[in-house]
Amino acid sequence: MKSPSIVLALLLFAGTAHAQYDAGATVGMGQGMVLNNAVIGSNVMGDVILQKGRDSTHRQPAPSAANLAALQFHASSDVSQNVLERIARQFGGRQPDTYRQALVREGVLAKFDALLQRYGYSNRDVADAFTAYLVLSWEVVNNSEARSDRAGVDAIRRNMQQALARNPRFTAMPDAQKQEMAETFGYLAMIATATRSELQRKGDPMGMARLQDGVNGMAQKMGVNLRTIKMTPQGFVAL
Repeated sequence: MKSPSIVLALLLFAGTAHAQYDAGATVGMGQGMVLNNAVIGSNVMGDVILQKGRDSTHRQPAPSAANLAALQFHASSDVSQNVLERIARQFGGRQPDTYRQALVREGVLAKFDALLQRYGYSNRDVADAFTAYLVLSWEVVNNSEARSDRAGVDAIRRNMQQALARNPRFTAMPDAQKQEMAETFGYLAMIATATRSELQRKGDPMGMARLQDGVNGMAQKMGVNLRTIKMTPQGFVAL
């Protein structure tokens, strides 16, 4: 009998998986995923990704405590259900109900939350969710491992917190939009990670290449090419 994670991967690749992970389509999954404008885009990523020769001390003034607190949100079960339905429609192909059931049975979002908690991060903080999404996506696109570099992950988180907390359009977002973003990031990251593991097990380089292109295409909509950055103890640095 197949394990739930394998079921997820098989469902994902039942059709044209790389098309299902299409960046343009995924951007439209929720109002909170405003990825290609001033809320999240190259202006934010310019503060998250360090350039060669620039260390983390060359930063703008730290945001206020109130703006950092604005990264957090109160969760709603209705929002969670809406995100789940959108993810199932996006990735489930002709079987959205089956895919939704598999997501729930596997506890995909709960696993993402547990990953955040292992780092002392919060599943009610969109900067923490965004950080984990970028790290996991980088691992998929580069077929590498980054999570063991705790200093680097924490540096990305600090940069992300400061970049988002300084953005007035972001801090003005209602809780529902921030939750939608955080949970969508969680699903995208965990689906990509599970699919990568299954493709490695199967030895499917063509499928892996399609997955990597889809994941990187999504990141590029947010202003970062994951193939052109490396993981360091100072966080992500441009090559």
